[in-house]
Amino acid sequence: APLQALKWWSQTGQRYRILVCGGDGTVGWILSCLEELQPEYMPPVAILPVGTGNDLARVMGWGGGFSGGSIVPILQKVGEAHAAYLDRWMVTCRDKEPDHRPKALPAMPSIGNDRRSVIMCNYLGVGVDAAVALDFHQMRERRPHLFVSRLVNKAWYLKSGTLNPLRFLCRGIASKITLECDGVEIEVPPSVEGVVVLNIASFGGGCDLWGEASDIDEDSDSSDGTPEPSTKGDNDGRRHRLRRSLSLSQARPSMQDQRLEVVGVHGSFHLGAAQVGLYAATRLAQAHEVKITTKATLPIQVDGEPWLFAKDGEIEVSYKGQALMLARSAASSHAVATDVIDWALEKRHITVDQRNILMREIARRASGGMSGGRSASVPNLR
Repeated sequence: APLQALKWWSQTGQRYRILVCGGDGTVGWILSCLEELQPEYMPPVAILPVGTGNDLARVMGWGGGFSGGSIVPILQKVGEAHAAYLDRWMVTCRDKEPDHRPKALPAMPSIGNDRRSVIMCNYLGVGVDAAVALDFHQMRERRPHLFVSRLVNKAWYLKSGTLNPLRFLCRGIASKITLECDGVEIEVPPSVEGVVVLNIASFGGGCDLWGEASDIDEDSDSSDGTPEPSTKGDNDGRRHRLRRSLSLSQARPSMQDQRLEVVGVHGSFHLGAAQVGLYAATRLAQAHEVKITTKATLPIQVDGEPWLFAKDGEIEVSYKGQALMLARSAASSHAVATDVIDWALEKRHITVDQRNILMREIARRASGGMSGGRSASVPNLR
């Protein structure tokens, strides 16, 4: 098991990097083990993508899938990669025992009474996207011999999107859920068949549902960066919780800003169009916390793991922490800085705490958080 191996490595005093060979679920498993272990030296994590969607690997610059061959060049790239931080989120569900949850998926831990929790790194979906994922997982459980490669898996996923009868449950989803972002109820457009909560800019194998900063869906109801609350109830006193420095049309998502992007999708056909860049979802909000209440039984998925969610259930998404990752990009200077910091730690020129502070600052600058010049608030390393 990875926990025992990581515990052993943490006791050796060696400085190391981790290469996870698997899909996004395997990466999440390793990150959860590291979070449970909490080693003094937190190793950064790289990804060798051998799953189906590999969305996390895509945004980290490791590509959409490993095509085979020697792993030596990959190991070299791991040594050249720079630090990046990834927000992780706690998804707390209150409903009955999940129905039709694929047996191959791990059990959801209980946190008292009827509440269960799961960690989210990539995205959460309620509606049509989750219906497609649920049909795909159930088919793979029934006929595992048909899922022999990444290409074949994607073909079956496409079939689930076009012929899946569960998608009819998602029509009129605006009347079947209540969406709250930072405590404000958000109006869901009537044409929407699903709501997706995004942490990263890749969905379903490479789709950018949020789109570029200037791309905003004409169905979006907000133009000032504050999603308009529903007319139900008096929410005017709480609008300040959703004030944004940028409007939704100009907002740029980040995987390390402790904010989520919430979008509405219009059907499985549109999700297919998003694969080739012909569709961007309706932007609904950016928020630090999201709550969805269901008024009917609906499919839900977290990082591609689906189940049917009971009527009158609640889903709450809240910030949990950050994971230290390794990313590949054109920012070669950040890769050099990452290597120099590990060298300084090995030579005992800096402490582990100072190393962690510097890694966080490298990740912030590499993601575009630093516009140039010296920061107004430089971390104290003493």
